[in-house]
Amino acid sequence: AVDMLIDEGVPFQISLVPVFIDPNSRTEIHLEENPDLVKVLQYAMSHGGTLVLHGYTHQYRGVTPDDFEFWDGFRNAPRADDSAEMVKEKLEAALDECIRMKLYPIAWETPHYAASPLDYAEIAKVFSTLNEETMIDLQGTQQAFPYPTVDIRGIQIIPENIGYLPEDNPSPDVMLGNARA
Repeated sequence: AVDMLIDEGVPFQISLVPVFIDPNSRTEIHLEENPDLVKVLQYAMSHGGTLVLHGYTHQYRGVTPDDFEFWDGFRNAPRADDSAEMVKEKLEAALDECIRMKLYPIAWETPHYAASPLDYAEIAKVFSTLNEETMIDLQGTQQAFPYPTVDIRGIQIIPENIGYLPEDNPSPDVMLGNARA
């Protein structure tokens, strides 16, 4: 896929979750344990691909990437342990994972686009660009934009409004229609 995008001259981004966790099977996999993936990501970057950090583990209680990371999906509210320190620790750990593998994300995508205003304030101290539909209140309201913009916090927002290819119907037709719109 990376070679096809490069050959076609298509600008592309890769959302990266650096640590996989499945608490049910007690599995934890770090980037250094998957050197083939690291090589592909380095290759993509060296050929114009942009890495977007998509959380540290993209999970709170569940399995990466099915769960939230900065939001409690059961309560539809910020995590009980939400704090500037928690967000800072996760950002530092995620960036450390990447930098040790010579991977350099330049934007952020909040797992499931759900975080508290406090979380977004901390994220904005590290990343000036977000790829997502940002949450704008504690009721779970997301702000969708049809074009890149700067939000009230001064963060550049690259909207995620095209969608993705689901496994059960990997046709790009829906995505292409969304892009045209």
